[in-house]
Amino acid sequence: FNSEHGFRPHCLYPLQAALMNWMAQCLRRADLAEVVGADKNVLNVVMEGFRQTFLMPTEYLSTMKLVMEFYCMWIMGENVPECVKDDLQFYYQLILEHLYPAFYMDQLQGQLDTKLAYTGEVISVFRLMANQPYAALSPSTWERLLVTLLNAANYVINTVDATDQTILKRL
Repeated sequence: FNSEHGFRPHCLYPLQAALMNWMAQCLRRADLAEVVGADKNVLNVVMEGFRQTFLMPTEYLSTMKLVMEFYCMWIMGENVPECVKDDLQFYYQLILEHLYPAFYMDQLQGQLDTKLAYTGEVISVFRLMANQPYAALSPSTWERLLVTLLNAANYVINTVDATDQTILKRL
């Protein structure tokens, strides 16, 4: 594992997906979340693995959704390790950064319903963070959230083919 390329090229996507599925399931348990959260280095490796999940091919959307569910737990304050509670705004901003690539899933060309459903789930995580967080967002986290949404909107506006009536009707 290295932070520049994550698990690739040495780890096959199915193995990475299995590892991240297992990790997200483990972190649902309070006792295991505390063990992982007891060491910032271990937690950083887990968070980097989760980040890499959102860079995987689209056939691993189920793994991405599982990690998003885990993020929602933290946003709502469930099983949050003490070291995360100490720096919650940093981890909220990491979550925003991790989910940002969802708006650039160009490999879903021709799969508009799948792309809209997935980005809708990401936006739901953002909405949860804005409306019902365990801890109120700091001004810098609010700024990061708004910049992320504006960049995503800008990307969609600039990449949508004006002749594509299907997406224009949905916007």
